[in-house]
Amino acid sequence: MTHPKIGFVGLGQMGSGMASNLTNAGHQLYVHDQSASAMARFADINAICCQSLSEIAQKCSLVFLCLPSAKEVDEVLFGPKGLVDNVKAQISIIDTSTLERSEALQFHGQLAHKAIQYADCPVSGLPARAREGKVKPVPLVRRPLREAPQAIKELREGKALGRYVLIND
Repeated sequence: MTHPKIGFVGLGQMGSGMASNLTNAGHQLYVHDQSASAMARFADINAICCQSLSEIAQKCSLVFLCLPSAKEVDEVLFGPKGLVDNVKAQISIIDTSTLERSEALQFHGQLAHKAIQYADCPVSGLPARAREGKVKPVPLVRRPLREAPQAIKELREGKALGRYVLIND
């Protein structure tokens, strides 16, 4: 089976562990972080280090975000060099950042107007558990993403990011 091209933005304490697990699961992974040292760790594990968000937007059909706050999510999505303005094809976004529900709903609404699928999926756990693949993703979507790529299905089954998944339908 062919996996979609997956982007991962935010390679900090939690994101680096989750991104490593996606790579270990056999996914072709395009990574981006503001920190060159964070990206350098991924050059050794067969990830493709992207110097810009536009590169991820143009090459990936699924993008994970793991960012510190809504401010960074907004900049990555809608900033002048963000994902939304550089998308060439259909894209789905899984946001593992910890956001207020109102912030996630705002992002969902803005992205829906651009026909971009968005799932708010905060994770629970510590960085060590992220590296072990034992974080608990909690997708907060009202209905499944119907045309979800395989990685979303694996996320829902607890294979890509951790062992435990809760879906709120």
